[in-house]
This record gives sequence, structure tokens and C-alpha cells, in this order.
Amino acid sequence: MSDYAFYSLSEAGLPRGIELLPLPVRRQSEAAIFGGDEVRVDLLPEELIFFMAEYPNLQETYGATLSSLTWLVGVKEGLTGNTEAAARHLEAGLRADPSNLLLRSNYALMLQLLDRKDEAAKEYQTVFADPEGLKNPMVRLLAARLYGEMERYQEAYELLEPMAGERLGDNSYWDLLAAMKERAGIIGEGERVAATAQRPTQLPTRPTRPPGSLGAPGPTPGGKGLTCPQCGTPLQPHWKFCMGCGGSAEMPQPQKAFCIFCGAQIERGQPFCDSCGRKT
Repeated sequence: MSDYAFYSLSEAGLPRGIELLPLPVRRQSEAAIFGGDEVRVDLLPEELIFFMAEYPNLQETYGATLSSLTWLVGVKEGLTGNTEAAARHLEAGLRADPSNLLLRSNYALMLQLLDRKDEAAKEYQTVFADPEGLKNPMVRLLAARLYGEMERYQEAYELLEPMAGERLGDNSYWDLLAAMKERAGIIGEGERVAATAQRPTQLPTRPTRPPGSLGAPGPTPGGKGLTCPQCGTPLQPHWKFCMGCGGSAEMPQPQKAFCIFCGAQIERGQPFCDSCGRKT
């Protein structure tokens, strides 16, 4: 068996609802993870997976920690544009926690951005098989765009149509809904016409950056002529997300830094923690 040291991530640096057990790190991996200017958080899931393989009796105990950790790392990789790595981490989390809708919807998005459309559609279908998965309008919007690209217009329309009451002022939503309705040949309640009789409608462009929780934040809403930096859709003052691509429309708040060993707040780039004295 390998020799492990256990490290804790401060709860102060984690999103609400995320709880992590102390994370095992092999002694031979400590230098690679903690020896640089920044802690290599992206290497921690591999250490935990290795630990769970050596101690299968602890797989259930550490399952939730692995899924939370892979989500955190996947978000970080997605924010930096490393979509392939984000997908790998999210997939590893799903193997430990297949019912985690947050992991699966973000994994579907990564596959969508990688143009692995069939795989992404399969993941979205799994999300929507759970009634809770249908409650996220942004996931529905992203899936509808994918279905539109795949010429699955009826399915896209069926995802979008129930959201009409939530998005009455969003032109991009209505444009996509109209495009899917027309291409599906829907002319009235339960009626359809041949696709050859329809006037072609250009689909809105697909997102080029990870939107939602993995997206690059946009500017502060409220100014005249404000547009989404990712897709160019006009933004309204009250919007929290761009309705064209799903990206955030809020100004990012300054990020706080915390010591990974004791959880004390430190200055970003500070080499040592003032509280415990360890290298940060």
C-alpha cells in the first residue's frame, strides 16, 4: 500500500453545499502538488482515485468527495478554456456519482463545446430523464441549441416551449423558439406541415466558450448598448445571464485567497501563510 498524507481544503474557499473529506496525497506526489507557486488542485482527483482503488472499502465514504472535487476542478479547467481536461474530470466524477445532475449537465456542455454532439445529446437526455433536470432553464436552452444543430427540431421545440413564461422579454429565446417551431413544421396546436413548405430560418450561433457555471463572466449589466462579450447578444439591465449563449452577465467579484492548510485568508500571491507559516 502507498504511504499517504491527508490535506484539507478550507471550507471558506468552497461553494455553499460542497463538503470535502481530508484528501489523501501520496508522499511521492506531494512535491508535484505543493512544491510550486500554486497548489496543483487539478492533480488531487487522481490522488483520490488512486486511494479509492487501494482502499475499495472506502469508495462509498469518499464518493461524494470525489464528485465534488472533480466538479470544482472541471469548473476551473473550463474557465481557463481547457475543455478536454474539464470533460475528463467531470467524467471521472460521474463514474463515482452517476446520479449527480450538476456533474452530468456540465459534462454534456463540455462534450457540446468539443463538438461531440451525439455524446452530448445522450448526456442531456439522461439529465432530462430526472424531473429535477428539467428545472434548469439554462441547461434546456443549451440542449435545444444542440438539438437544433443536429436537426432534431421537434425535440428542441419541446424543450423551449414550456419556458415561454419565464423568458417573455428575451428576443434570442423567442428567435430560437420560432426557428425550431418553423423547422419542425409546427403551425398550430398539434399541427404539422411538410418541411419543404417551410421558409428557412437561420439558427442562432452556438456558444464558443463554456457558458453558465463554466463560462467567462461578462460586463456589469445596465449600460446602454451593452452586449454579451461572447456572442454579441444585447443585454438588459436586469439580466444575470446572456440569453443568447448562457454566459454570465454579471461583473466578476474580486476573488479571495485562502490558505489550503489552515483556511486563513491571505493575499493573492503571498508565498507563506501568516497564520500557520506554511508555503501557499
